[in-house]
Formats: sequence, C-alpha cells, structure tokens
Amino acid sequence: IEKSIISTLAYFDIFNFPLTKQELWQNLWIEDPATVVNESLRQDFEKAFERLIPKYINCAGGFCGLASEQFSQKIVTRKENYRAAIRKKDVAAQNAKLLSRMPFVRAIFLCNNLAYDNSRDDSDIDFFVVTKRGRLFVCRFFCVLLMKILRRRPTKMKTRDKICLSFWVDECRLGLGDILKQNDIYLHYWLKQLVPLYDSQNLLNKIWQQNVWIKYRVPNVLPYRSSSRLVQNVRQGFLSRIFSAFVPHFVENIAREIQIAMLPSDVKNKMQTNDGPAIGGVIVGVNIFKAHVNDRREQFKNLWLEKVEKIYATS
Repeated sequence: IEKSIISTLAYFDIFNFPLTKQELWQNLWIEDPATVVNESLRQDFEKAFERLIPKYINCAGGFCGLASEQFSQKIVTRKENYRAAIRKKDVAAQNAKLLSRMPFVRAIFLCNNLAYDNSRDDSDIDFFVVTKRGRLFVCRFFCVLLMKILRRRPTKMKTRDKICLSFWVDECRLGLGDILKQNDIYLHYWLKQLVPLYDSQNLLNKIWQQNVWIKYRVPNVLPYRSSSRLVQNVRQGFLSRIFSAFVPHFVENIAREIQIAMLPSDVKNKMQTNDGPAIGGVIVGVNIFKAHVNDRREQFKNLWLEKVEKIYATS
C-alpha cells in the first residue's frame, strides 16, 4: 500500500498536481491487479499514509504530494490551473454544443489535462469524439470544417482555447485495450478522467463496460458524474438529420481517403493501420482516428518510474 501511495503521488507530481487525500484514495494505483478493495484496504491505506509523513509525503492546505522543496509552489500552480480550467470548461461546453449538431456525432468528451482541472490558460482544449458506426470520417469532415470556418482550430502560433480534434472512434470501437502499452499508466488515468460534454446515449457507461482493465489498476475510481452545466443534451438540427438519412455509405470511404491524403507528412510517417496491435501515436482505421504525432505515454511512464525508483534508492 505504501508503494501504491508513492506511485500515485509520483505520477501526478509529473504534472505538478498535488492531490487531496480523498483524490489520492480514488486514484490509487495498485501494483497487484488481484488486490481486493474492501474496508480493510482502506484502513491499511490510512495507516500507510500516516507512516509516510513527513519523510516521503508533504501535506499542506488540504493537499498532499511527494516531499520536496517545491511542494508549496505546486499547490499554487494547481489552484491557478483550476481557475483557468473553470473558464475553459465553459468555452469547451459552448463548442461541444455546436459540434453536437453535426451529422453522426454520438458523444463528445473532454480529455487530457483540462478534464481534471489542470490546464494552463494558454493551452488548447482536447476533445474525444464518438461517431455513429461507419460514419467516422464523414462526421470528422463536418466537425473539422466547422471549427476551421470559425477559426477555432489550434495553430503553431495560437493554441489558447482552440479546439483540438485529434482522437475519434465510432460507437462500435469504444474498447481501447488494444492501444494499451506495457505499464501504460497514462491511458488508465486518461480514460478515467473523461468528462462528458455531450452524451445523450450514455456512451460513457459503455466505455467503462468495455474497458474494465482500468479497474484492475485503479480500483477505487468511479465514472465521472457531470453537472448539468457541462452535459449538453442537444437535439440535432434538420440538416443534420437529412445528412444522417441520405448520405450514402460509400461517401465514408471517399472521405477517409481524402483526409488521409491531406494529413501532414509527419503524421503520415507515423501512421499505423488496424493490422496489428494499435499502440502507436497515429492510428487510422475504419473506426478509429488518433493523430497524436507526439504520443508522450512512454515518456510519462519513464518519468514516473524514475521518480519511484529514486525515492526507494534514497530511502
């Protein structure tokens, strides 16, 4: 349990994000997937937590984190990022409301740092979009076109509050276990932190059902419970219903080929199809589009493991 506590705090320390004690429990990374979560485990957690103070853990202002001289500054950073995130979530909700009216959109989730209120004011806003089965690339065409027309896509010069649309799946591709890497702590927390902005069919529940492997490593986690301020239940407009009814299926293949051809060269060079385990940063399949050229999961994993090893090496 002590190692689980240190491992969890070490991971969030990478992002300068001290946790409350309850957040630590809910995000507790379990080394042994066979661990049974019960009242005894909670009691062991409480005792282990107290033993780790103050040599390994600092506590102040309701937060806890790895013992370091920068701990107080990390609390300040978390509060600053929280204030920025509250504003940015309103921007995200407004854009999700627009995108939810596009043909074939089934759900829109906020992801990455903003999803857990840890976003810098100058950062963009990342969406994870779920489309109707077999309509991913037609849907992506309409959504990206709308954001380009409104000048809300991120550029090299400007990212603040821009909408990043880099991760798409259709409603039959909600299981993401095949993109899981070894010791992929980042993807566990990434999925755990999804925030539904538009999800009228409760696809978040299906995502949890099809990714039960999260619970093996983060067993105390619960699906996001959103406030009505964020979740948008929007009825799709007339034009959207017309497109949904009358766009023939062969258009999907055309849209896919055109969008692949238009990808930047650095994206194409790293592109992976569905022929093997889909663990790369750029994956383009019939029901998944993931265009993360700089997939930092391996980097975050190594930083995390180095932090844990350093703590035990100096203990």
